[in-house]
Amino acid sequence: MSSPREGEGASEAGGLGGLRRKAAPLLGLLALGFVAVAAVELARRWDDRPVTIDVTIALLALAPALAAALVQGFAWIRLVERMAGHAVPRLPALALYLDSQLARYVPGKVGLPLVRMAGADRLGVPARLVGASVGIELVSWLGVGGTVGAAAMALVLRDARGIGGVVGDGAALAAALLLVLTLALLVVDRARFPRPLASLWDAGRGPLLPRGVPLLHAGYWCLLGLHGVLLVRAAGATHGEAAGFPALVLAPIAGFLALFAPAGAGVREVVLALVLAPSLGSAGALAVALLARGASLASDVGVWALVRVAAGSAARGA
Repeated sequence: MSSPREGEGASEAGGLGGLRRKAAPLLGLLALGFVAVAAVELARRWDDRPVTIDVTIALLALAPALAAALVQGFAWIRLVERMAGHAVPRLPALALYLDSQLARYVPGKVGLPLVRMAGADRLGVPARLVGASVGIELVSWLGVGGTVGAAAMALVLRDARGIGGVVGDGAALAAALLLVLTLALLVVDRARFPRPLASLWDAGRGPLLPRGVPLLHAGYWCLLGLHGVLLVRAAGATHGEAAGFPALVLAPIAGFLALFAPAGAGVREVVLALVLAPSLGSAGALAVALLARGASLASDVGVWALVRVAAGSAARGA
């Protein structure tokens, strides 16, 4: 027989899986259509401008990417602690979070919530609470990221046209809707939520979302934007480096929304290339997109390995 906690995890996983199965066909068609239209536009803009990569700057660009991965993890830990009403072991929690980040590379993105719920026992919290935390985290992560990306797009690329401009406009609209939800989570007492929702987390008073979580998410997106600026500079841009900021904010959001793509593979690169092509040329924009994918994988694996080693050393010393 399964334990009550295992049953909770299975039920929550089933609910998340059902929602994803319903949304996946529509989002998949939209994403595929976007990629097709974007590929045509990139082909139309293609030029043969030479591309030279500055390896030193490219390696330097890894620093904000690594820091961003840690900041994102601490934001989730803070959210779980507020929902649970007590502290959780920080290093095991961070290790679990980074495990789930690697699970993003599983098609359909179901691996991320399932990995976190499977490790809920290590944190002393119910699997249902961890599953609910993923949804709340995403509201803040997407709302703040869309706002930062749309604002940067408006400031840096005021004259963006075509599908690149559509990406910025779409991010602004989605961010506005998600920010309303984020604000509600910041100010509404958890006791006022409907009973079916309130049953997902432990009883208590006060808002579910700590003010520090959106602030940490803002820091995460700014670090990712700085990462983009450095990558564009590494690709040899002598002007227009600032375009890397909105590009590296909007591209991961678009990649996340493409449920069929593991870690947004393909969609993320297309958005990067579209936003950066006016500044770098098509070849340079594609080079930055590939550099960004390599840096993302390196930062995910690098931070995961470091935290795993630290967690193992702490466990042996206990």
